[in-house]
Amino acid sequence: MMGFGWMGGGMWLFWIALAAGLYFLFYGMPLYGGGGRSRALRIAEERYAQGEITAGELDEIKDKLWEE
Repeated sequence: MMGFGWMGGGMWLFWIALAAGLYFLFYGMPLYGGGGRSRALRIAEERYAQGEITAGELDEIKDKLWEE
């Protein structure tokens, strides 16, 4: 019977660590809605490469994305 107290605490820590790991794993994947900044930046860079926006506008977009 010795040790069941800390084993309960260890179980909670395990599940919290597992949940945090899954969150960070899926947060960066575009399929799950994560990586919004990188997607927005990629679109802005494509528009800049095609000449749709200027370098100044691209810099403004980058600044706004880093403020969030």
